[in-house]
Amino acid sequence: MGSRCPKLAQRNHGAWQVRQELAPALDGTRRTFRRDGYETKAKAQTDLDRVRELLALAEPDDPEDREAISAMLAALDKRERLPETETVRRQLKAGLPLADKGTIGEWLDTWHGQERTAEPPRSPTSRTSGSTSSRRSDTFAGTG
Repeated sequence: MGSRCPKLAQRNHGAWQVRQELAPALDGTRRTFRRDGYETKAKAQTDLDRVRELLALAEPDDPEDREAISAMLAALDKRERLPETETVRRQLKAGLPLADKGTIGEWLDTWHGQERTAEPPRSPTSRTSGSTSSRRSDTFAGTG
């Protein structure tokens, strides 16, 4: 039917899709990478090629890397961009977790531990007298 198909008005009908089998989960269940909604075959093929490049980073005799890459791909949100192949290669080589996005608390701990730069210069108008003032505080009071 081509462009005359009456279902083309439906969301994702007529759009390109990709599907790639991943390594089974640790419990033996099947995992697949799926995405749909690609406007063109070329865009779908580009993502499918990237998924296959990522899977190929694991050596055939290294089930841990194959599992880590498959878990990372399975955990991606459908709208998340696929990671760059070289980035994943470096993470694997360094032994870093691939699918661990961390928590906000962990990110805040890292951010809070970074060196602070000098306070920005105050503008001349900020020294005028007034009943309110604002100060930057580098202390954090929390529980736990």
